[in-house]
Amino acid sequence: MNTLDFLCPSCGGEVTSTERSLQCGNCRRKYRFWKENIPDFTADEDFYYSDFPREALQKLLDQGKEKGWQQALGEVFPTLPLNLRRYLTQMLFNEGQAAWKYLLDLHPQKRVLSCGVGLGSLAISLARSFGEVVGYDLTGEQLELLQMRAAALGMDNITGVRGGDLPRLPFPDDRFDTVVLNGVLRWLPESREGNPRRVQLAFLKEVRRVLKPGGECLIGIENRYSFEEFLGQQAPETALAFSSLMPRKVANIYSLKKQGKPYRSYTYSMRGYKKLFREAGLQPAHAFSPYPMYRRFTQILSLSGHGKVHAAFFGGNPNSRKTRLMNSPSFLKLFAPSFFMLAGKGKCPPAFLEQLLGQLSGPLCRAMGLPAADWQISSLLVASGNKVLAVIENRAAGQNGHPQAAKAIINIAMNPYANERLSENARILDSLHDHPALPEALRERIPRNYLSGELRGEHYHIEAMRPGVPGESISIGREALHKMLRSAFDHLLMLHGAAISHRVVDDSLLEQQFLHPLREVAAFFGRADQQPAFARLEARLGQMLLGKSIPLVWRHGDYSLKNILFDPERHTVSGIIDWDLSQKDSLPLLDLLQLLVRRQMVE
Repeated sequence: MNTLDFLCPSCGGEVTSTERSLQCGNCRRKYRFWKENIPDFTADEDFYYSDFPREALQKLLDQGKEKGWQQALGEVFPTLPLNLRRYLTQMLFNEGQAAWKYLLDLHPQKRVLSCGVGLGSLAISLARSFGEVVGYDLTGEQLELLQMRAAALGMDNITGVRGGDLPRLPFPDDRFDTVVLNGVLRWLPESREGNPRRVQLAFLKEVRRVLKPGGECLIGIENRYSFEEFLGQQAPETALAFSSLMPRKVANIYSLKKQGKPYRSYTYSMRGYKKLFREAGLQPAHAFSPYPMYRRFTQILSLSGHGKVHAAFFGGNPNSRKTRLMNSPSFLKLFAPSFFMLAGKGKCPPAFLEQLLGQLSGPLCRAMGLPAADWQISSLLVASGNKVLAVIENRAAGQNGHPQAAKAIINIAMNPYANERLSENARILDSLHDHPALPEALRERIPRNYLSGELRGEHYHIEAMRPGVPGESISIGREALHKMLRSAFDHLLMLHGAAISHRVVDDSLLEQQFLHPLREVAAFFGRADQQPAFARLEARLGQMLLGKSIPLVWRHGDYSLKNILFDPERHTVSGIIDWDLSQKDSLPLLDLLQLLVRRQMVE
């Protein structure tokens, strides 16, 4: 980014660059570069806030310059506690936590400001969809990590800027198409003086200033009146139960007594946030409820009055009164743990998903044999493997000879590897439905692939939505679990029986089905002193199997309760999903073993 594009965060004057520093031409204040290449507009040189311990992150950065950041991570990670490693793995590699970007107007020519970069995954995901991403953070080490990760991925459209504790944003007016404040607004008063609400309001006014006309801002933040607050489940960041429910003055006294510091991390109700936006000159647009929390979520529910949460992620019976209440937008508008909210400098542009549906509405209706009608987005689900599922429904179908509203799922790949898996899943679904020997009872439980394509670099695959709830999310007794597993076993027999063949084991088949998997297990688990035992096992398998005829079947590849949908009342299989690991000629016991292992984990 050209340094002439910066303004002084103290006075708003134009900033020019010298070889070693940045200087305001108005107030003459000088600024630094963090580690030589990151513009640094902070008052506190030593500020640090990160999920990654500072000493460990600095070691990662130092070693990453020589070895590459991922190799350095492999050396630093074992020194950290196990639970922290698991959490950091999610924060580093799960781009699904940027699933909210599909609620924005994604475009490869647009520029986005991401405030609070964390460990970089959100900014990297944004950089896959926008032309330019500016990561803005008070912690210089996190910006270093972001730029190191971007360089390793060959991304040249990410710039890091350090700042956040001075009155203004260091950018010119009308600079950005989009501003993202994910987990930022609540904590701003911690690094700035003054009344917390006034600090937040002043920052939102700055956001409006740097937004282009028609630009939009997405905010991820806690709900002051979350039902979790009423249950005394305090946020780990504050450790102050019920504090957000208290009058501000009472919360301040409580915080001073408990923590020795004033209460400054203000949150609001949905109505309160909208009022704050309007005072800042921003026009409130849409609101969404992430579950369970905006920082780490498995789904995003629209609070626009239509659609409902995919009840599987709440567990229990989706038809119960309690579950329906918890899933209703009217309840979540008041008591959701957190929100994603959109506000614009003027009217917000249509979301990417809305634009995609606008293009695909006609073709999708024709592919599903439905009368022409508009589709609506009810929720976003975050799947493993950096995939996002948008649940859409066509309510008009229920009024035109169909028993109920038609539903489908848009699978969106968040990176190239995810697109490979989704493309393979779509290919396998087509093959299964074209298989002449597949029993109809099984065929109707396998989603049908309708459409695949790409819009502005975002790859999608649309398939039918099967009814039911993933088995692993149903809270039931042993008897009902056994009934579910029996139904799953019966459907597995149908799948295997439809495509069974017999082959004589030769060297090639022995290597493919037995020896290669065994070597992978040996490399992963086996110690050096165990390798002779693995070698003897290889030899024994060859003696036992060469020249023998064995059955081969169509294997699902991940036949576990998370990928088997059940009728929550009858406990019978209603759908089988996620076929991207499927293989046509494979050993029949592998799916069964995976199902039994899952059974033991559930029990």
